[in-house]
Amino acid sequence: TTKAVIAESSDYNSSKDTTPAVTKMGVGWHCRVCDCFLKDSLTYLDHINGRKHQRNLGYSMRVERSTKDQVANRLEALVKAKDRCKKMNNDFDGEEEEEEDYNAIVQQKDQELKRRKEERKRERKERKKKKKKKEKTM
Repeated sequence: TTKAVIAESSDYNSSKDTTPAVTKMGVGWHCRVCDCFLKDSLTYLDHINGRKHQRNLGYSMRVERSTKDQVANRLEALVKAKDRCKKMNNDFDGEEEEEEDYNAIVQQKDQELKRRKEERKRERKERKKKKKKKEKTM
């Protein structure tokens, strides 16, 4: 079979009916949906978000236009939702107290860690002094 391929390729210029044995393969990124090759990731990303690819996936890139009434209704719904959230937050005042307790506990732990750190530092200094005294006496 390889001999036949070589024969076809050498004879390629003379007859236009035969197809070359080696087909050109693209290098880089391949989109299976559109069956196209792209040189780098940036062009691939642009292609994925582009019209051609989206159309091949079956998506329409057209956006429905909104009327004034639709926009006004949507804004009213958002305002109502925000008011409901505020009401719920007012009902949960106990959470603020829990948060204050939590902050107090965290501050106590931080102070304890700071005290321990200072204590270790003081102990290291004392050990260094003892070591220096011991070296001087020898």
